[in-house]
Amino acid sequence: MLPQSDRIGKPRNGRPRGPDRSHGHYPGDMTMQRKTRSTTISAALLAGTLALALTGCQQGSGGEDRTLSVWLPPFAAEGAEKGDLALWQDIVAPFAEEHDVKVDITIVPWESFETRFLTGFSSGDGPDLGYMYAEMIGDYISRGQLASYEPYLEDADTDAFHFLDQGLYDGDQYGLPIVVGGARVVFYNNALLSEAGITTPPETWDDLVDAALQVEQNTDTTGLAMAWGEGGIGVMAENYVNFLWQAGGELVNEDGTAAAFNSDAGLKAAQFISDLRFEHGLLAENTTAMNRAELQAAFAAGEVAFAFGNDGDAPAYQEAGLDIGAVVLTDEEQYSFVATDVLVMAESSKNKELATELALFMLSGPSMDSFNSIADYPPISSEQTSDVNPLFADLYSTEAEILRQYPAVPNSSVVYTSLYENLQQMLLGQKTPQEALAAAESAANEALAQNAK
Repeated sequence: MLPQSDRIGKPRNGRPRGPDRSHGHYPGDMTMQRKTRSTTISAALLAGTLALALTGCQQGSGGEDRTLSVWLPPFAAEGAEKGDLALWQDIVAPFAEEHDVKVDITIVPWESFETRFLTGFSSGDGPDLGYMYAEMIGDYISRGQLASYEPYLEDADTDAFHFLDQGLYDGDQYGLPIVVGGARVVFYNNALLSEAGITTPPETWDDLVDAALQVEQNTDTTGLAMAWGEGGIGVMAENYVNFLWQAGGELVNEDGTAAAFNSDAGLKAAQFISDLRFEHGLLAENTTAMNRAELQAAFAAGEVAFAFGNDGDAPAYQEAGLDIGAVVLTDEEQYSFVATDVLVMAESSKNKELATELALFMLSGPSMDSFNSIADYPPISSEQTSDVNPLFADLYSTEAEILRQYPAVPNSSVVYTSLYENLQQMLLGQKTPQEALAAAESAANEALAQNAK
């Protein structure tokens, strides 16, 4: 028995960032809404702290400032034939020439990413366009630092986008999705299920428990494993928030001023996790010490039948020769967290219409196809020709309505840290599910109450 952690891009989500800030939120309906302008260009994101000034006039004929600045994180692998900076040079050069504009692109390393954005936007020295986790935008909007794209968009601009709702805040389009991925799923090893006599993969919570127990009764492998050994907003997505949403619950109330997880649905989710450990014996005693890397290694080695994770884990499992499947479980509802990262526009931008044009150009189908050559994420629009892993093709198309992101609520980081800390204590046997949620709620409400002022 195996003794019993991610947004998109950076290692904190378990994938090269460039969905886990993952993080994260997302009002659940991710249907297509508008359409990008027709453009041709190559795309990809850049590595290193560098700045690129693409040719064009800085002043228009009327003295108008014709400079646009863009801050992006690095995505290209170390030693790649073409780095992020060179790739973005290919992307925006045609736009700069056509619009007679100077485009300054800065690549901000992941280790200083959030700090750089915070200080830049707070001081007024930030970019016209920047890359943010969708759940970050609430804090910046509350301080008046981000502008809505709405006044500068027409329906035809965004008809092809799959996930436009993920960039909404209070009904306004404050973010245009650029990276969507990291959907939280339960992976299963088909060979182990077959060995245990299981012919149909689980669909519900109860199905999962029954199947995992059947694996342990009929094979020498571990039925199920979760990684609770490292904190983070991404780990919470797969280890608790999916269950909360599937039970019909919510993280915060509608106006973002109080926690909502200490509810019947939230308790049902917490009790289910507790029961995996203490009633069913499916989570080993040291599940609270297992990190994602250890979980992934055990599943890849064929030692675990069911493992919680995100779609970015699939290639490693497939490369290990496993015949795998993946499922989003159902209880009262069927939902899965997906990480969404967006391009935002600064309120301080002197030419918001032109900045919007640039954002749409960067997100055009050909641009994002080029980006996907170095960062393997699902297409963000129907204009792209790049494919998603067949295992998740339906999830990112016909089933996209079940994908949700974290709510873009100011001061929400405490929600995730308090939940993680208290649910950890629950799995250590130090608190009951009721006590864990009550303590997490108290800490979260103290922070969220600031939103009511």
